[in-house]
Amino acid sequence: MTVSLDIDTPVAGFRARWRQVLEPLDGMVLTAAANPAADDLDDLLRLFRDLGCEADTAGERDVAARARAAQNVLLDDGLGAGADRILETTDWILRRLAPEETAEAADVGCGQQDIVDLRPLDPETLRDFLDEAGEHLDEAEARLLALEYAPDAPASLNAAFRSFHTLKGMAGFAGLAPVQALAHAAEHHLERARRGEIALVGDELDLALAATDALKRLVVGVVEGLRHDGRLRVPTDVPALAARLAPAPKTGGLVVLARGKEHARDAASAAMQPAPDDAPTWAAAPPAPAVARREAVRVSADRLDLLVDTIGELVITEAMVRRHCDLRRMPVEQQRNLERLAKLSRELQRIGLEVRMVPVRPVFQKMARLVRDLARKSGRDVELRTDGEDTELDRSVVDLLTDPLIHLLRNAVDHGIEADPATRVAAGKPARATIGLRAYHDGGSIVLEVEDDGRGLDRAAIVDKAIRRGLLPPGAHPADHEIQRLIFQPGFSTSTRVTEVSGRGVGLDVVRRNIEELRGGMEIASEPGRGCRFRFRLPLTLAVIDGLSLGVGAETYIVPTLAVRRIVRPEPSEIVRPGEGDELLRHEGALIPLLRLRDCLGVADGTAAPARPVALVVEGDGCRLALVADDLLGQQQVVIKGFDNPAGAASAIAGGTILPDGKVALILDVAGLVRSARARCERARAAGTGD
Repeated sequence: MTVSLDIDTPVAGFRARWRQVLEPLDGMVLTAAANPAADDLDDLLRLFRDLGCEADTAGERDVAARARAAQNVLLDDGLGAGADRILETTDWILRRLAPEETAEAADVGCGQQDIVDLRPLDPETLRDFLDEAGEHLDEAEARLLALEYAPDAPASLNAAFRSFHTLKGMAGFAGLAPVQALAHAAEHHLERARRGEIALVGDELDLALAATDALKRLVVGVVEGLRHDGRLRVPTDVPALAARLAPAPKTGGLVVLARGKEHARDAASAAMQPAPDDAPTWAAAPPAPAVARREAVRVSADRLDLLVDTIGELVITEAMVRRHCDLRRMPVEQQRNLERLAKLSRELQRIGLEVRMVPVRPVFQKMARLVRDLARKSGRDVELRTDGEDTELDRSVVDLLTDPLIHLLRNAVDHGIEADPATRVAAGKPARATIGLRAYHDGGSIVLEVEDDGRGLDRAAIVDKAIRRGLLPPGAHPADHEIQRLIFQPGFSTSTRVTEVSGRGVGLDVVRRNIEELRGGMEIASEPGRGCRFRFRLPLTLAVIDGLSLGVGAETYIVPTLAVRRIVRPEPSEIVRPGEGDELLRHEGALIPLLRLRDCLGVADGTAAPARPVALVVEGDGCRLALVADDLLGQQQVVIKGFDNPAGAASAIAGGTILPDGKVALILDVAGLVRSARARCERARAAGTGD
């Protein structure tokens, strides 16, 4: 870090010159703190020494005192532990040196400018800002939400403050004045909380969260502006929000400095006095523990997808080469090379898939904010408890998780949780309701659970609504799995009122569709008066799946292993035929629909079906189904290839893969097969040929 000063500059230019020196100091300090060096510490000590001397000469005794205090911090704590306090000091001095009219305008908000021209700004700097702004805002939001249940935790408050502070510096460097001003106002709001002037609960916490929302909108506005006309349109409520976050005192400015007798103090005495009201409160910000940094490189999603696809092609080609090589006639050295190639291909595939893996933490953080807002809007006292935030999933899977979780949490808050805390207490439950959101790995797949301790599913209300809609006959007594299927019907809702949160019957239908798109399964467990739990089992990645290979005639089909519950070779006596064309399998004391893949997929190659075929009991769309194939060929990992569904089998095919022999195998969509079988049963029932 190199800082150049022109000591011979006239005293009249003191403020302007030192603003120019200190403004880029944030980034320099952060860089040096990450990789401290002796020269960096010496540079900063010299800088603050020179600032203190010149401030004394210019009559800026308060600035001189802060400069000398900064020197003491550097000498006592070094550049690592003292970085936060140095940044706060620099920020305070910059506000002190700013012209009065500029300081007031910056502190109040974004002014009257509603449109910012982005075209003169440096594109590379803007890209860097956009790459990091989202992370800082997510971190700030997560830390603020943590204060909801631990308002006295200084670590969360300090972390949120640092996020706003860093964002302010980044925005200023990028030339985004509205973002810088709003971040500065949010920083001031949190500084008041650090000084104990306000408590970040209730409306004050809402105001801080509103700042994160507005900053996110501004960041999105920058993205949209760069895509279209090169202009950032500042929402009209942003200046007012900034003014609420950092209200101007009656004296006319945010920064009010004591004068008169304060200037008579010498530098040493001033350094020992309590800080002015707007000075940094160092005691509230203990140095953060040293954390080992990992180098990270940002790569576009398109390049990452191309890399994984290319690796998949390599794996397929390697398998084809091995299959067509006569290993018995191959020299030993070539056999070893081929084995090494296979090992490296598998390792490269594993690494490629791991590169796509991201933690579910960002999704969980969004859900924490959602539950808080829903609870306040509905007047319920609800706490969201999360577990397994570091569990990793394929990026494409994580992207599709948001909508299902939003709908489930909305239903939990609005339908599952009792509106009156007294009702919960009378039932022996805590007045504050709890919703659990968990993620964990299990058997090569990812499991997510959403659980609440509310009322549970109202079975009677579900059956009554289904009868009134014609989904069940009068007097029906459906089994539990049928109840679960009903609540996922489009437009199905037992709510007697429609609110802005729920009641329209569209949520759980979206959940079902998204989980099916992810080739996952779902289980529901509900106990009246005690709560309800939704459990999803999802593949770790959508690029590669574990599958069972089935032989149907001369064709090969793949069934995802996650969907398979049992493999049997049924006896003829276990197959029941209640009507023409209908078959059921007697399995574990129940009758489940049986679907012969030869008939369903139209396989007619002249080969005879075996006398005792294999049956896979699979689960999809909330129901079980027995798929009958000629033979079970084995288990293998396959690389998925997407393509348009072929005509006539649109609901049965999820994709395809290339086998080691070069042939194409179709991957079956279990949920689609279940829906097809159910529709056939309903048509038969309507025609009076089935029961």
